[in-house]
Amino acid sequence: MSGKTVDVGLRITGDGKGAQDAVSSIRQALGGLVTDSAKVKLLEGESESVKATRAELEGLIGETKVLAEASARVRILDAA
Repeated sequence: MSGKTVDVGLRITGDGKGAQDAVSSIRQALGGLVTDSAKVKLLEGESESVKATRAELEGLIGETKVLAEASARVRILDAA
């Protein structure tokens, strides 16, 4: 979640047990955010990897086209 911010407001009313339950609930929610953040970082990294692979494949496709054209020229010259 690079470049993202989260504002959290908290107001607890009631007794100590209610406050403890609220803190426990918030702790679980924050733990979920940490997990989600880690997943986002992993996906961002995979996205960069996919972009690099795509660029490499596009380069190989271009080279294949050049080789196919050269091969066609050789066949034409051999047939002549």
